[in-house]
Order: sequence, then C-alpha cells, then structure tokens
Amino acid sequence: MKMKTFTFFGILVLGILGICALQASADDWPMFMHDPQHTGFSTSKLPDEPFVLWRYETVGGITSSPLVSNGKVFAGSLDTNLYCLNEDTGELLWSFRTMGPIHHIAASDERVFICSEKDKIYALDHNGELLWSYFVQMKEGITPYVTVSDNILFVASGEKLLALSEDDGDLIWMHKTHSSGMYSDSGYFYEDIFAHPTVFNGRVFFGTTYGNVYCLNESTGKVIWLRKLSDQPDDIRGISVGYEKVFVTTSSGKVYALNMNTGETIWNYKAHNRITSCPAVHNGRIFVGSHDGNLYCLDESTGRVIWKFYIGYYEGVYSPAIADDKVIFGASDKNLYVLDEDTGKLIWKYRIGGEGFGEGIVRSSPAIANGKIFVATKKGRVYALTNPIFSSIKISSIPESASVYLDSEYKGKTPLTINTTAEYHTIRIVKSGYKEWEGEVKVSEGIDNLMIDLQKIEVTVPTTGNVSISTKPSNAGVYLDNEYKGTSPLTIEKVSPGDHQIKITKKGYRDWIKNIIVRAGKTYSVDAELQPISGFLIVDSEPPRASVFLDGEYMGVTPQKLYVSVGRHNLEVSKQGYMTWSREVEIKKGQRVRIIARLISRERNLSTEVFMAVLIFSLIIALVFLLWKKLKS
Repeated sequence: MKMKTFTFFGILVLGILGICALQASADDWPMFMHDPQHTGFSTSKLPDEPFVLWRYETVGGITSSPLVSNGKVFAGSLDTNLYCLNEDTGELLWSFRTMGPIHHIAASDERVFICSEKDKIYALDHNGELLWSYFVQMKEGITPYVTVSDNILFVASGEKLLALSEDDGDLIWMHKTHSSGMYSDSGYFYEDIFAHPTVFNGRVFFGTTYGNVYCLNESTGKVIWLRKLSDQPDDIRGISVGYEKVFVTTSSGKVYALNMNTGETIWNYKAHNRITSCPAVHNGRIFVGSHDGNLYCLDESTGRVIWKFYIGYYEGVYSPAIADDKVIFGASDKNLYVLDEDTGKLIWKYRIGGEGFGEGIVRSSPAIANGKIFVATKKGRVYALTNPIFSSIKISSIPESASVYLDSEYKGKTPLTINTTAEYHTIRIVKSGYKEWEGEVKVSEGIDNLMIDLQKIEVTVPTTGNVSISTKPSNAGVYLDNEYKGTSPLTIEKVSPGDHQIKITKKGYRDWIKNIIVRAGKTYSVDAELQPISGFLIVDSEPPRASVFLDGEYMGVTPQKLYVSVGRHNLEVSKQGYMTWSREVEIKKGQRVRIIARLISRERNLSTEVFMAVLIFSLIIALVFLLWKKLKS
C-alpha cells in the first residue's frame, strides 16, 4: 500500500514538473521587444534557413510587430482590426474592430491590450471578448504606446504616462511630462512620449520628444530622476535596460548608456544618420539599427563598436531581435536578415517585402517564438517562417508541352511534377501562340495538383494606323484632313490607310501643312517646328543708351531694332537716375512700329512731388483758416 501511494505521488510530482518544464520551454513574444525591459531576447531556436510556413493578409497595413501568446499570433492593423491567428496554421481564429487604426498592442497570459489611434485602450481575453476599455484623449497625429508588467498596463499617451490596472482598467496613477508647453523658436513645443515605456525592477523608464529621459517609481509614478540628453529637442526612439544601465536611442542618431540609479551618462555613440530602432540587449552587447544602412553591435560597458553590418546606402535598419546566438532584423530594402551574434556575418536573408513603394518590413522588431519567426509588412501581410517542409506539385496544362518556370527557374515541360518546399511559389507557364499564365501558388504538404487551361492568342490583322504629333512650341491646334483633332502633343488613333493632310495652327505662327501616307499597323510620327509671324519694332529713348526689356527679357540699349512676333507685348525702358518707362505695344503682321520713350529724371520728379506736397498743405491751411473765421463771426 505504501509503495502504491509513493508511486502515485511520484508520478503526480513528475507530471507537475513535466508540465512546468513544458510551459517554461515555450518562449512566447507577448510585447514589443519581447519583454518589459525591451531586451529583444528570446530563448527560442531559429530556423536554419527561411521557409514560409504560412501567410495571412489583412485589409490594411501593419505598423507594429506581431505578438505571440498561448499558441496565438496577434496583429493590429491600420484597418482598425485586431487579428488573432493560429500560430501553427495562420488560420484566423477571431478579429476585433476598434474605432481607429491600431499601431501598438501587448499581451499577458490572460489578456491582449489594444491601443487605438482615436480614443481608447481595449482589454480583451484570448477569445476576443471585451473585458474593459479606457478612454484616452489623444492629440492629432500622436499614437499611444503600451507595455504590460506586474499586472499593470503602462500607456504612453502624448504628454501623459498612464498606469492602469490590468484586471479592470482602473487608473492607478498618471504622470504628465515636465516641459509640456515649453516655447521654442518655432512655437510651443509639447513634450510627447514617442516610444514604448520600459519597466524593470520597480521602475518605469520613458523618453520624450524634447530629449528627456524619465525614471519613475512603478507603484506611485513619482519621479526618481530626470535626465536631459541634449540642449536641442531630440526624439527618444527606444529604451532598453540591462547590466544596471539604461540604453537610449535618439532621432539624431545617438546611443546613450545611462546609470540606472542616477541617470548620469556613462557613454554615448553617434551613428552616421538618424535612428528609429530600439536597442536590443544580450551577452554584454547592444544591437542598434540606423538609417545609415548599418546594424551596430556595441560593447555595453564602453560603447565601443564590436562589429557593424552594412546593408546599403542610407537604408533603414529597424529594431533587432536576438535568439539562438543570432541577430534578426528587418530593413527598408524589404529583406529580413539573420546574422551571427558574435561576428556579424550574414547567415541568411530573405526578401519578404512587396515590390511597391513602402511595402518593406515594419519598423519594429520581429517576434521570435517556439522555433518560428513572425514578421509583418506595411503591405498588411503576417508571415510565419520556420524550417523547410518539402512537398511536390504536379502541373498540367491544356495544351501540353508548355514551359514551366518555378520562382523564375525553368523546370521543364507539362505535364510535370516538381519536388519543392511547401510554401508560396510563383509559377509561370509559357507556350507559343497562347497567353502566358502566371500566379502565386501555396504548395501544401503532400502532392498538390495544378491544371491550367491556356488561352489561345487570337491573331488579328490591323486595318488602321496611328499618327503621333509633337510641335515646337506645344499646345498648337491639330487638323487631320481639315477636321480638328485637339492640341499637341497628340496621337490620332485608328486612321484609315492612305493619303492624309496634317495642318497645325497657332496664333502668332505660320500654319504648318504636310501630306502624309498612313499604313495599317504603323504609327506615322510628325515633328513640326512652327515659324513665328513677326513685325518690326524700333525703340529709341530720351536720353539714349537706356536698357530695353521686352516681355521681361533684356534686349539691349537704345536705339534698338527688333523683330517681334505678332501680338501684344510689354515694353520697358529704364536708365539709372530716371523713372522706368513701360507700355503695352501691339505688333501686327509686317508692321513697322517706332517707339520713343521719354524718361523722367528722378530728381525732377522728386522736385515736382515736393512742390505738390507744399501746395496741398498750403491749401489745407487756407481752408482751415477760412472755416475758423466763419465760425468765429
């Protein structure tokens, strides 16, 4: 009986230990940069090479990193929805719609928290049910940032840092930034919080757009220390904590190490361009991405550069993550990079962004969890990468013997079976006389079948031609066989084959006429340089040697003889010490116009003005005197 009891309790203890060990081995990614300290470090393994396990596409773009918690992947979208996906399959489990675009989210074991751009913080359970919401008055263009730690939700909302109870959303404390409303040369400067709050050892750290770093008591919100990093405003873009130091990045491209207890600067390092990433901390090193195209690895105690990895001229490198002795980061060149943590050598890279402008990796850290890498792009796609799974796809076509290209590589003629990885592939099928077929295909585990019915190209014999017309100057009227067609530049389509006449007209220019022959299926090009119709303008002045300007263009000094195009023109004559003479003149075809500009001396003009001023003043005095006498009598 004792043996049975011992065996029962032994099995029970071993089972509990096994469950605890299983939970401890599952390394989720519940918030930005993994944890409240923003180390960016995960104990998870990484794929040996890139392979898309699944992909999910949202309606709007995604600007925050995805989160992983309890077998679920969470992604907030600019389409106002929070998406909850199955971690292993990418299947949509549920979605929750808010009042505005979602920029930042965080999760705990039981809840997921959403920061909507408009006005609310939402708390949901992991099944998508709303537990509570908290109203936050947001300024235009400011997005809230969120971190969860010790059952408290820390929300950076413009000039305020809020501490809310994770359980019910009650306000525990609120701190307003120190320099709110400070006046600068460009107007009032509000000290907003522009990055996620960082929490460690009973303290909350955050930075502002004015370049201040705050350290508050986590329980009370009281200021422990305040450190101003620069005399000029300099956005704080990221804060991480480790090795008794606070590591800070700024928009100007600086990295600071501050004493965690006092805020005093220990060292700083300046990159060659701005920084928008948060530093990752691991193994005595700091990893920071810059828009000078480099990922920097710095010694945490001295700030010395251990190594740096260059991706390209002024490409943006965003917040890195650390796992499995490797560094993972996304960049504006639309690639995901994996480097050796010790040497900075490239292990692999994978192009995951789209071809359109701004469709690269989000400006946030990838999420590393349970042997997978999760990333999201500004195009609105969430990817799960893991080790390759191999499969086959059988491709057939009607008609047969069409050329097959898999990811731009020629594979053979249909029918054809290709052994490849079970992920998304671009397949192109080509056969002479038929329209080319191209599509993106998700190859699943097992054997997939793809049957393509190619569309025959109908050969048509053209029966008309085109006429392309450009003129110098442009905006001239174009006539085809005396029928007005529009203004140049112009292409006249579907012109019947044979002889035609092109006439081009423009006011002030001679008509341009040409006979052309149009052939079916061809484009006849016309380049016409129009000749201006002109008259003759003679400009003289008293005194002579005055500068002549026609329509604002200097033409020389008087006397001046000019060929001038037909129409109205603005003529100006000027000479130092004289008033500028100006007049509008009209030139007609073949007409000879003579203009004499009689300039008035500035001294004479001034004497006249003084005389007139004295005369007017005298008249006013006389009128006042007469009025006074009349009133007195």
